[in-house]
Amino acid sequence: IETVYRAEEDQIWTYKWVEIGGSAVEHLRNFGISSKNPIITDKNGKMGEALKALVEGANRESTRKCHGYLWLFVDALLECGTSESLITPQQKYVEHVCEHIRANYWRKVTVSELSKLVGLDRSYLNKIFKTQMNTSLQEYIIAYRFRTACRFMENYDLSIGTVARSVGYEDQFTFSKAFKKHFSMSPTEWRRLHILEINK
Repeated sequence: IETVYRAEEDQIWTYKWVEIGGSAVEHLRNFGISSKNPIITDKNGKMGEALKALVEGANRESTRKCHGYLWLFVDALLECGTSESLITPQQKYVEHVCEHIRANYWRKVTVSELSKLVGLDRSYLNKIFKTQMNTSLQEYIIAYRFRTACRFMENYDLSIGTVARSVGYEDQFTFSKAFKKHFSMSPTEWRRLHILEINK
């Protein structure tokens, strides 16, 4: 796709391209920032400062500190993005549900529980969630638990059984079966491939 920009003669633009993935995308989407609405004006200069700190930090800081710089940048994006008054009730419901899932992934979170949490009919909540997140509530819960499990499995001191219990599965067999259905490989195979990637 070819995109053309043209500034006014009396205005000089400075613009940067930023690609963001992972859980940060959810926060941006819930504040009205998406691929359909990707352009944000740096109203107070904080966004530029945060981006500069992130880029410079990537060259000299630890991964942990870079994550901190990333979230400072996301916070600056949200300040410059859609104002709170323009956030729809549906977006607020979805954000509330996502926060609850992220805080309770380690136990069995159900769609019925989430619908009661926000006081909405189960089918209506599923509908607005799918509209906002492009996935069903149940699929999001499963995907979040397995993404978290993958992060835990990067710690090779943790057994598969410990990882399974940490993300809400009572036994390793049930976890391994569900993991394989989701990723088309067992947890052990995933861990082995991850080791190979690190050692390349």
